[in-house]
Amino acid sequence: MKKYIISLMTLSCVMFHANAMELILKSGNLGESLEQFLARTRHIPPLTPECKSFFENRNMQCERYSFSPYQTKLLAVTKENSNGLMPYYLMMMKLHKEHGVIKPDLIFQTPLNFANDVPEYNRVALASDGSMIATFYENITWRKGERDGEVDRCSVYVFRVKKIDMVTGEIINQQRIEFPGHFYPTIIAFNEQGTLLIARDEEEYQLFDVRC
Repeated sequence: MKKYIISLMTLSCVMFHANAMELILKSGNLGESLEQFLARTRHIPPLTPECKSFFENRNMQCERYSFSPYQTKLLAVTKENSNGLMPYYLMMMKLHKEHGVIKPDLIFQTPLNFANDVPEYNRVALASDGSMIATFYENITWRKGERDGEVDRCSVYVFRVKKIDMVTGEIINQQRIEFPGHFYPTIIAFNEQGTLLIARDEEEYQLFDVRC
């Protein structure tokens, strides 16, 4: 049986463990409970046909995405098939129901630099109000080893929480979360209140306190 791993961390990257479970449970009193949060984030909801059509109509491919809690907004990393250049974008959409189906309205579309930005969005998460996102990726560098001719692979997991401008999508400020490198999460997500961030791989997970 896989072991549950729970840790709390402030955005100033100070870790604390005392009464950790009690603090997590209290954070859900005014909204989504811990149990609801864990259950909701076991799987990534699929894109609706309307969302797929939204990208197809713009000649774009959705590379990765994240719904906000309860699917009121959608954050997506897309690439545009035009003139062989395939530029990348970070897009956010507001989702509203119309005749029982969920339809997207574009909030912003901002370009991403392939070499510098796109790798960082390998995992994405979107908070309920859309003003906060999280990104996760593995940063790989190569350096000469102690022996001549050898090259060592250095790997660091990079986990960030970012405040964004809801009109332009520009990053207002960001903080890095220290993340142990024993597993690579398949899902990252915020709780409904925007106070907790989860990184999980099936039954193994870590929780982070992201209250400013």
